[in-house]
Amino acid sequence: MDSHIMILVRISQAAVLVPLVIGFLRKKLLNREQKLLLLLASISLLSEISAFILDFHFSLNNLLIYNCYNIIWFIILILIYRKVLRYYFFPHLHIFLIGGFLLFAVGNMMLLQPPSAFNTNSIGLALSIFMILSLLFFHKDLTSNVNLTMKNRPLLWLNTGIFLYSSGTLLLFLFINQIIESGSEIMIWLWGLNAFLNILLNAFYAMALGIKPAAP
Repeated sequence: MDSHIMILVRISQAAVLVPLVIGFLRKKLLNREQKLLLLLASISLLSEISAFILDFHFSLNNLLIYNCYNIIWFIILILIYRKVLRYYFFPHLHIFLIGGFLLFAVGNMMLLQPPSAFNTNSIGLALSIFMILSLLFFHKDLTSNVNLTMKNRPLLWLNTGIFLYSSGTLLLFLFINQIIESGSEIMIWLWGLNAFLNILLNAFYAMALGIKPAAP
């Protein structure tokens, strides 16, 4: 892999440390959604460390780590977006979404895409759902009469990061297995793009964790 791309990938893997440090320093001031985001960042760090050890020290396939992390990422974000789901649909939709996604992801891993490959079906579904939820969040904000600003809206920062990350990586993950199998040199640049988007996402995590939320 190109040395510059590898540096970007390593920065991407370490980027989660920024929101983690901010989150733990402000732990007592976080609201429910911010605490869930801090939990997500903590699990993200553990997955990056595990994937790095498997790849760098043991030269083993680490895609199972990322496939499992994708499931956890989906569950925690759905819990964060629960208020948006309640606003547009019904109170317990998040439970059905989590249960349905778990069945789909596990079934996909067992029958269609093995743990040793990118589970692009599950990843694509998760990214599509969060693109829709992020747009609903923006619509809810735009139609609200409450006077709130970006200075007291941690979820607005998080939602912006989720929208940019989901829209930027959806097409990448839909075709990544075919690109890997073809051995195309474009794969190097796609890894670089994914690393950049992950750094961007963690920057928005950091903003969301560093902001004091408005009083409920």
